[in-house]
Amino acid sequence: MGTVFISYSRKDKSFASRLCNALTKHSRDVWIDWEDIPSTAKWWAEISAAIEASEAFIFLISPDSIASTVCNNELNQAITLHKRLLPLLIRDTPAPDMAPELSELNWIFLRESDDFDKSVSTLLEALDTDLNWVRNHSRLLVRAGDWVRHTYDKSYLLRGADLDVAQEWLSGIASGKRPEPAPLHYEYLQASQQAQTREVEHLQRLYRNALARQLAAQCTLLQRESDALLDRSIMLAVESLRRVPNAEADRCLREGLRLRAQEFFRWQHEGPGRMLTDSPEGKFIGCCSAVNEVTVLTCDPLQIYKKVQFAEEVTALAFMTKNTILVATADTVIFSLDIHSGAKTLIGYSSGQVNEMIPIDGGTALMAVSEGGVICYELRHAHATERWRLVQYKAASVVVANSNNTLVAVGFSDCTVRVLEINTGRLLHQFSHKNSRPMPVLERGANDKGIVAVSFANNDNYLCSAGLDGEMRVWDLNSGTSLYSCKHERDLLCMKVHNNRGLVASGGLDRVVRLWDLGNGREVASLVHQGAITALVWSNDGRWLLSACGDGTARLWMVDDNESITEIARCIHDDWVENIVLPVDGIPVSVSSKGEVISWSYGQLDWFGRNHDQSIKEAVSSDDGHYLLAFTDSNNQILYDTENNFSWRILTHPDSVDEAWITRDKAVITTCWDGVVREYDLETLEVRCAQNHSGRVWKAALSPDQRMIATAVQGEHCIRIWNRGENQANAILSHSEQIRSLAFSLNGELLATACEDGVVQVWKLSNAQILWSNAHQGIAWSIVFDHAGERVASAGEDGHVIVYVAHSGKVQHTLINNSSVAEIAFSPNGRYLAVRLSHDGAPEVPIWDLKEEKIIARIAHEKHIHDMDWSSDSTLLSTASQDQSVRVFNVDERVEIIRLKYADLCTTARFIPDTQQLLSTSYDGSLRVSLVDSNKLIERALIRVPRQLSNAEWRRFLPDEPR
Repeated sequence: MGTVFISYSRKDKSFASRLCNALTKHSRDVWIDWEDIPSTAKWWAEISAAIEASEAFIFLISPDSIASTVCNNELNQAITLHKRLLPLLIRDTPAPDMAPELSELNWIFLRESDDFDKSVSTLLEALDTDLNWVRNHSRLLVRAGDWVRHTYDKSYLLRGADLDVAQEWLSGIASGKRPEPAPLHYEYLQASQQAQTREVEHLQRLYRNALARQLAAQCTLLQRESDALLDRSIMLAVESLRRVPNAEADRCLREGLRLRAQEFFRWQHEGPGRMLTDSPEGKFIGCCSAVNEVTVLTCDPLQIYKKVQFAEEVTALAFMTKNTILVATADTVIFSLDIHSGAKTLIGYSSGQVNEMIPIDGGTALMAVSEGGVICYELRHAHATERWRLVQYKAASVVVANSNNTLVAVGFSDCTVRVLEINTGRLLHQFSHKNSRPMPVLERGANDKGIVAVSFANNDNYLCSAGLDGEMRVWDLNSGTSLYSCKHERDLLCMKVHNNRGLVASGGLDRVVRLWDLGNGREVASLVHQGAITALVWSNDGRWLLSACGDGTARLWMVDDNESITEIARCIHDDWVENIVLPVDGIPVSVSSKGEVISWSYGQLDWFGRNHDQSIKEAVSSDDGHYLLAFTDSNNQILYDTENNFSWRILTHPDSVDEAWITRDKAVITTCWDGVVREYDLETLEVRCAQNHSGRVWKAALSPDQRMIATAVQGEHCIRIWNRGENQANAILSHSEQIRSLAFSLNGELLATACEDGVVQVWKLSNAQILWSNAHQGIAWSIVFDHAGERVASAGEDGHVIVYVAHSGKVQHTLINNSSVAEIAFSPNGRYLAVRLSHDGAPEVPIWDLKEEKIIARIAHEKHIHDMDWSSDSTLLSTASQDQSVRVFNVDERVEIIRLKYADLCTTARFIPDTQQLLSTSYDGSLRVSLVDSNKLIERALIRVPRQLSNAEWRRFLPDEPR
């Protein structure tokens, strides 16, 4: 294609030929139409394409060209495309006859009287001015023309470097470059930029989705891989949800929030942590490290109260009274320490390193066991005196007194437990464990204490002991015989008895906490950890068990009345957890081998609610979520006040309740099988109004303004319309069959009904007349208005969903499903229609896009779906299913973002209107209000986890992402 287009009149052909030869001689490509043929569409297309591709448009001005239709058409095309116009006057022509685009330009004169060669030189100079600008003008115009000719096919648009060059060219307008870009240039470049932006966004979305899925998989793997990696798992779930909400990361984060303990206090010893002990009344905690320092903490709130330095490392610590703590140091000295003043009082010296101390006789005496034996000190006077000393058995490790302070049991390194009289030290019983480990393997935590724990039980008739042989033994103190033994696979490190619950907890190097029935030695439960069990503590009521573990975790377990055990919270330390205490009515405090002291307890979950002993069939909420009404299997409904610690009241009915509403004017309305619709005062639960029917009110609707109620009785062929608070119906609408569904329009002026015989009708309530009717083949199961009240949709046994204009009944859409439809719901924006299929259909909800008239998503479960609901912004759809799950789907992204698991089929999944939290119920007795917004979950996680991903973790899991 040429770069110079010459437009001329056929009468000027000889001059045009001369000019063409001159330009060709100067290496200019010329496009000129020599054909003298009638105009056709094909011919004009060729002309237009040539003008489009040309770098300059030369117009030979003569009276004949000005009068020529073809020449003027060519000129207008060049003007439209903003081509560089070069007018050459070859014969004198009146200016008024010319187009202004020609007359306003500087002409080049090529009349017979003009110097031809000089004029051609002027023309060549004009052609070469801003040549690159002109060539890009033409090149882009050709590309744009191809795009238009191919019906705006996006594959013809510019991308990448081509688009960058084109936009740089366009910026030349500011410097006054000519010719100016044509409108088609702007349209083409704008479309190219928009297409590239969409493609970049699409690629970024694909990248975010892939990265989110990868992070979700990694956080799930970490949760399974190591209990101590819970914090890392939570942070990866946060990063996944920050990129794209997804069900896997959401599940991982919710599980992490359920388990991750809420920390209230964190303090770092200067040296490795060793011991924790709490005062008798639970107000103080003593702790020590390897830097010869004892720190006293207050419990409420937990904070440092006193620090006291000692000359040697502290080896044992115990409270004597609420104000005095016992301290033993490595140089075998035992002190009493006043926790308020910090004053030290020497008690005495042991014959070896003290391993444990306990106060006896109400704090008037002290038992200390050491590497050199056992000492009993008398503390009744100003100076401590020895009551007795037992040295023949050497290394003693643990000691415990019975409830009336008459006996002590001491565990020795020779794997023997000896029971002694407190007053005299006389040996009463001697019980032996095997002097060998279950496995001859030494690892961190293994010790040579022989006996690691002893405890009196069963009203002091039993003695429990745990040894390095991996056995927990129960001895009868009356007969002096072994009742039974409970075995672990490795050395035992700890044991705790709860007499009132009749349970013993033991743990050791086999990484399992085992619970035993104290009466018969039956194993009740085994709690698997990922490190050695280093310490165990029961709460006073036996409802809680604490475990400390070598995997860097401390854990809180709930032990219910059925001896079912659930992990409630997990505190993450930086290393091996050495010890743990549970002050009276306090919160757990644990210490790690690196000196990290943390007070913690279970934190706020991703949901709040109640667990019941009976199935929850359904629940409804007030718009603000302040009140919830739960339907149980009985005739009772439970009304909860969520803002008053979930306090509850009972609504009792003579029979089952089908439907209920909590209104904005503080009322509860219920429909009952006894034929009465009752309205209760929300505050007093007194009946404001009772609307009586002849039988079960099985279908009802409350108008959007909450002023009217429509009711249908099972077996009757009519609907009654009631004003709230009135005992007489103000209208009765007769139907051909009993009612299966009914709904008010937004303004309350219309009522839509669906019948057993398939007939659907819309009534005008002002005159109780039918506006229009239609019919399904078989039962019409569901009818709804859209949120604007402009459309009605009905669905039935025939699988058809029909959308009508509300006031005329004109059919807008007919959506056909493969099975019967149980329920339909418009999205609040009116664009989508969710279809819940009946039991005979697939366990799925097809989502119809009414604008595009096609199914855009199929939300699937494994079993039948019971309930569904739209979020207020129309982006989310919740579903409750027999497959024991409640799910939330992002309809725009076509992806499941939340899956909540239950122990039985789920019955309710509804968004609370004002908060957009999710209300869900299950036959397992659960009633929950769950967070849906992933940003709020993330906020909660960032509060819960006291750290961020380290730089090394970021490089490992997010190597391509900026920090």
